[in-house]
Amino acid sequence: MKHFITLLIIAICTMTLRGQGAGASSTQEVKVISFGANPIDLAAQKYMRKDVHGNACALIKINALTPQLSCSGSVIGSVEMRNPGEFWLYVPADAKMVKIFSSSFLPKLYEYPEALQGGVTYNLVLEVPQTGTPQPTMQGYLVAKVSPANATLSIGRNVYPATNGYVKVLLRNGTYSYRVDAPGYVPQEGQAVISGETVSQTITLQSAKSRLSVKSATPGTQIFVNGEQKGTGDAVIDVLPGLFEVEGRLAGRRSYAVTVELGSGELREVVIPELSHLYGSLNIDYEPIGSAITIDGTPAGTTPRMVNNLPVGQHTVVISADGFTPATLSATVADSQTASLTGSLSAAASEESDKVTYYSFYKNGHWGIKDNNGREIVAPKYDNTEFTFSEGLAWVKTKGKYGYVDTTGREVITPRFQKASNFSEGLAIVLIDNHLAFIDKTGSEVLPLKYSTARNFSDGLAPVEQNGKWGFIDRTGTEVVPLKYDDANSFCEGLAQVCLGGKWGFIDRTGTEVVPLKYDGSKSFAEGLACVTHNGKIGYVDTKGNELIPLKYKDASDFQEGMAWVYRKGKFGFIDRTGKEVVPPKYDDATLFVEGLASVKKNDKWGFIDKTGRVVIPIQYDQVWWFENGKAKVRHFGKTYYINRDGKQVK
Repeated sequence: MKHFITLLIIAICTMTLRGQGAGASSTQEVKVISFGANPIDLAAQKYMRKDVHGNACALIKINALTPQLSCSGSVIGSVEMRNPGEFWLYVPADAKMVKIFSSSFLPKLYEYPEALQGGVTYNLVLEVPQTGTPQPTMQGYLVAKVSPANATLSIGRNVYPATNGYVKVLLRNGTYSYRVDAPGYVPQEGQAVISGETVSQTITLQSAKSRLSVKSATPGTQIFVNGEQKGTGDAVIDVLPGLFEVEGRLAGRRSYAVTVELGSGELREVVIPELSHLYGSLNIDYEPIGSAITIDGTPAGTTPRMVNNLPVGQHTVVISADGFTPATLSATVADSQTASLTGSLSAAASEESDKVTYYSFYKNGHWGIKDNNGREIVAPKYDNTEFTFSEGLAWVKTKGKYGYVDTTGREVITPRFQKASNFSEGLAIVLIDNHLAFIDKTGSEVLPLKYSTARNFSDGLAPVEQNGKWGFIDRTGTEVVPLKYDDANSFCEGLAQVCLGGKWGFIDRTGTEVVPLKYDGSKSFAEGLACVTHNGKIGYVDTKGNELIPLKYKDASDFQEGMAWVYRKGKFGFIDRTGKEVVPPKYDDATLFVEGLASVKKNDKWGFIDKTGRVVIPIQYDQVWWFENGKAKVRHFGKTYYINRDGKQVK
């Protein structure tokens, strides 16, 4: 019995040894075919993992024809099989080697030939020994030409970005589903069969954008889409699918808004209907009763007057009466509201008026200022001076520095500026320490400027320039009109001249172009009208941009006291605010009306006419000056003296 047990043990051991030997001979060593970074494969970034220190790991894609695979060493998590024959392994960037296990081959210890980088994808290709008849590893390229050129191609969870409009991927034989994406385009899916040869595909994506076409029935309508201005009058924009609010806006009219929803690739046309006017009322109650009213250059009756159905917005109102100084006023009318202008006109200056004017004089190498009575106001001690007082102050210059004096001659701001200007709305521009600034009447710097050039404040805004472009700032220094114009002047009667591309027009205080920028030249508004020039002809526009007086004159002046001189066919005449030629062009020269009279020249002699064109002071003088306080200086037969409105000599 013992002998039988011994033989049985020997037989079992022999069978065990034979089994071990057979297993060893059937399992072989795996070979590394290649290892390297794949810079166009962004999987390591898209599906990022981090190590215990929070640093990005490297991703190693192991390509091996084996049903299962595991790794040990410096690894993060377990190996994942993403596709047949493709295993993903995350390792820290400082990993040096990895040990690979599989039932298909003997364990493999592999040292990385290069330092790994976090966030980078690497490819490790293994040649796995095959049992039975060896089968070659078959691979082929998928080359896709994609449009647009920034599209990406995805296979499974792998994303391949295009380079110069092409995507190139090396794949094992088999059938692969892919997807091509690009921002703003409809994704496209397809299949590619890899069988050892290069497979070429051309994939053109269709735009996912929609088109929105907006047209307006009211000229000048500003078109807004989701609160952003897209055009004026008409607009065509390409947008991604979604919900959009389309709005039409125009000053003085009721806005119109509509909401539209666009699907992918949809074309939608939106028509903004005629925008209805917004109206208000204006109560004008000015003394004396019967004073003439003009609104925006159009006669509107006499005082007192309730003007109904007046378009909303800012209007220029001129009130005038014989014997009184005309008043130019600004009224802002709101929707369904009543604005009011009340007050009295001031009596026009008479011959006995004590109105004071000033002039500069030169004595002993220096300049001073006297009034019209010859009284010395500012002693002659300055290198230069501005004889016109503005808001009670005039600039003076001494030893290269500018300061200011008042009408008593007192030096109220010590000369210390490099440059200086007149005061306007309580502020003056000065150059100090090589930078511009606005000062108040105490000489304090209240608004330093970052601009190269600036002009005086008017209507609360001042033109400023930087790098050749002009805009407007308010009294806080805020840019309320962007710096986009080639030139700009101060506001006058609520509008400012601006120039762009050699063409002139006018904007209001919001920056809205009220008078189109289409004229070759222009002057500031005066009494509700402004001179404009086009193709060598001059006419007048009102504050709404209407060409109220046709462009037919060679030259023309601003309106003053309701009249302007015009020049045509070599002669001067006068027109009123309706454009009527009250005085036909027949004089050799002319000046503006002052105190109801204008000087005219004929046959080298000067005289005066009234607003009907009647010659009230004979045309006989060699030289004349304008009327001031009821009298004018004239020169006749070599003598200079003063005359009154009747042409009689006075002191």
